[in-house]
Amino acid sequence: MRKRFKWLIYVTFGLIGGGANFCGVAPVAAQMTNPNEPSTVLLTLSPAAEPVPALKYRLRPPVEERTKGNAALAYYRAVVQFEPMAHGPNFAAFISDKVQPWLQTPLDSLPQEEVARSLGLYESVLKELERGSRHDECRWDLPLESDGINTLLGEFQDLRWPGQLLALRARLEMARGDMNAALATLRVSYQLARNLATARTFIPPLVGVAIAAGNRAEVETFVQQPGAPNLYWALTELPVPLVDFRSALEMESRLPDYAFPEIREFRSRRLSKEEAHRISERLLIRWRGINDAGDTVESIRTRFAVTAAAEYTADKQTLIAAGRPKSQVEAMAVEQVVWLAADFRWQVYSDELFKWSFLPVSQRSEGFARAEQRVGLLESEGRGSPFEFVELLPAVGSVMTAMDRTDRGIALLRTVEAIRLHAALHGGELPNSLDNIDAVPIPTDPMTGRPFIYRLQDGGAVLETPPVSDNKHQGRRYLIRMRK
Repeated sequence: MRKRFKWLIYVTFGLIGGGANFCGVAPVAAQMTNPNEPSTVLLTLSPAAEPVPALKYRLRPPVEERTKGNAALAYYRAVVQFEPMAHGPNFAAFISDKVQPWLQTPLDSLPQEEVARSLGLYESVLKELERGSRHDECRWDLPLESDGINTLLGEFQDLRWPGQLLALRARLEMARGDMNAALATLRVSYQLARNLATARTFIPPLVGVAIAAGNRAEVETFVQQPGAPNLYWALTELPVPLVDFRSALEMESRLPDYAFPEIREFRSRRLSKEEAHRISERLLIRWRGINDAGDTVESIRTRFAVTAAAEYTADKQTLIAAGRPKSQVEAMAVEQVVWLAADFRWQVYSDELFKWSFLPVSQRSEGFARAEQRVGLLESEGRGSPFEFVELLPAVGSVMTAMDRTDRGIALLRTVEAIRLHAALHGGELPNSLDNIDAVPIPTDPMTGRPFIYRLQDGGAVLETPPVSDNKHQGRRYLIRMRK
């Protein structure tokens, strides 16, 4: 059951959970000390005062640099120009043997000339990404209403690789000591991550979250460079959420309508037996293409006929309980009753999931868990039909967690920069507690609503995320040492 639900969980934790591998962990002694503990990263910092003016450094394009245009067109151009190179025989080896190791190489060991030559091959791609980051809107214009769940999204997968190249360019610029250029590259990358969320379906913003995870690693490297400017206000200026899934959620809530447009005909009026049968046949063929491509059309028909006969009586009661007149329901063809009941269950159970996305981050997790348990009760309640739209419910809770973890990472980095600012005002000393920092507000953990955990330890400090439902390994822990 719920094939697409399980698939999106895989995408979320494969692509996003592996975000550090996607764009490279910053080589700052990052390590997983225990699979049940948060990843631990050593940060060696220098005090850094607030810049003057405060927004001298930016991680989103300032208004004076924005131009009229559609960023998606520039991103499509980047993909088109990238593809001939990306599909060359040595490209996979280039990524695995060169780019990913370089993303984990300490800056003072980075082979700058070789990296620069490699990035030079993709200069036109990187220029298109820069151009897109400055445009004032991003419309992907995907044919979701017409193509539905069969809409091809290959261009978004292809944008992962330019995302790695942006991270690599930022590392090269830091290795050269050009911090302003590195910030400009990080700005392009953050804007790409944000713009991917306007595509109205889950996969593009998930790619955006992965790109943002790579940015987090590069910002961790940036703030450790001697003389690095303080980015507290630059990070604070980033939108929250950075990668906003809400337009995708709105579209996903309409999934039966655009994946199976025949359902609208079942809703519109009472159909004759012949009409209901003909429309049901079309829907079954579409269903086979999405869910059961390995089965023959005849086997799908047979399974549906058996299911419909078994569920018909209960499905009539479902529609009557939902408010349809009994006489109207009794007059409906079997196919119309069964599909309308499946549609109603989609509305009930999808609303149970989607409604939690409207709440503050810290109030979502438990609600999503309860809603997903309710969906799982379909089988035990005797609603385990192989023709349930609810099978297609996406992993909304997992997707929203990916979004929230991105904002948590930014809030944690803001706290690091608040600590650097405090040290600049207090002779290079670390604060005894986060409450001692009074120069700027200290963010709370977006995922829990609670303060980040901070304590002095062994001449330095520990800063980490509080656990979410006893799940520590998805968090992050910084071991902070301050240069004198």
